[in-house]
Amino acid sequence: MSAYSETFVALVSGNRMTAGVVAHLLAQLREETAHELAQEQRAYANKAYAATEADPYAQQRIKRRKKGAAYAVAALIDPAAPNPPAPSGVQIYWSNR
Repeated sequence: MSAYSETFVALVSGNRMTAGVVAHLLAQLREETAHELAQEQRAYANKAYAATEADPYAQQRIKRRKKGAAYAVAALIDPAAPNPPAPSGVQIYWSNR
C-alpha cells in the first residue's frame, strides 16, 4: 500500500493515533512524494534536453549541461537515491551532505 493510501486510511478510520505513528506516516508520505518528483524531473530532463544528430556541437554541450543540472536537482530532491546514475556524457561530482 502506498504511503498516501496508508495515511488516508489512518485519517478516515477514526482511530486515535499517537504522535509517533503520525510522524511515521507523514515521513513515508514525504519520502514517496520526493521520490516521485525526482523521477519525473529526470524523465523531463531526458525528454527536454535530448541532443539530436542535427544539433551543432555547442548546442549538444548546452543540452548536456542543462540535463546534468536537472539530474543534480533531482538528486537533491530524492532521499532514496543519494547517487543516481548521471545521464550519458555528464559528470556530476557528489559531495558528502
